Formats: sequence, C-alpha cells, structure tokens
Amino acid sequence: MNEFYIFKFSECIFDICHTLLYRWHRKDFTEFLLHDIVTTGLISFSYTSATTQLGGIVMLTHDYSDVMVSFCKFNLQISASPVLALVSYLNMVAHWVYLRILFFPIRLIAAVYHEGFGCHPQLEPIMMLLFVFISILYFLHCFWFIMIVRAGVRRWKNGDKNAHEKVI
Repeated sequence: MNEFYIFKFSECIFDICHTLLYRWHRKDFTEFLLHDIVTTGLISFSYTSATTQLGGIVMLTHDYSDVMVSFCKFNLQISASPVLALVSYLNMVAHWVYLRILFFPIRLIAAVYHEGFGCHPQLEPIMMLLFVFISILYFLHCFWFIMIVRAGVRRWKNGDKNAHEKVI
C-alpha cells in the first residue's frame, strides 16, 4: 500500500503542475486546481493518519471512473460511430453516478464521518480535515456531473461534436 500511496501522491503533484501550466486557460481551471489540491491533501492526511484502507478505496473508486471518462473522450474524439460514442458516454455517466454521486457519499463520506468522530479524540482535528476535503471532492463531483450532462445534451441535441472538449 505504501508504494501505491507514493505513486498516487506523485501523480497528484504532477496534476497540480500540469493544471498550473496547461489548464490555466480553461473555464474550469479553478475547479481543476481545487480538485488537485484537495486530492493531494486527502492522500497526505489519510496516509499520515493511518486511514490508508479508506484512502485506497477512494483512490480506486476515482481511478475506475477516470478510466471510463478517458474511454468516453477517446470514443468521442476518434470514433466514427455515433452509436459507440453514445454508448461510451452513457457508460461513463452510469459509472460516474454510481461511483461518485451515490457510492462516494453513502459509503466513503459516511465512513469518514462515523469512524472519525468520537472514536479517537486526539485524531478528531485530522478527521475533520479529511471530512472537509472529502466533502469538497463530492461537491466537485456534482459540479462536473452537471457539466458532463450539459456536454452530452449539447452534443446530441445541438450537434456540437466538440462539446466534450469544453467540459470533460
């Protein structure tokens, strides 16, 4: 688990640098940067507070849905088949809703709240910070879900083939 955490931490540091250097012109620059900072903080705090099992689940949940996002973007950019593009979009939305909108708050945020408060009084400040960070991440998930749906509507209703580049 240590190697996984080191890898994910270094990936987050890279993402912060990448966002600052290459995403500064995007409309959602602030959200991307906030996401990268919060993710780096979550990884750091979960590692130092010995909550690596929970942190590992959070990271794997995000990694899996990120694969679906990348697969969808690939199909939207490369695929000549509108059916394949639509299926990959709907697959991504389904995974996003299940993993980031439903599973994330019901299982992960609830676990941080219930296990972090009252059990270890000396760890409560750290657990409160974890709870705040993980809640911010959830609100970003909701924000991006709205953007993903808007991009899908623009693409299939208005025929905007580049809608995914503006949001996802």
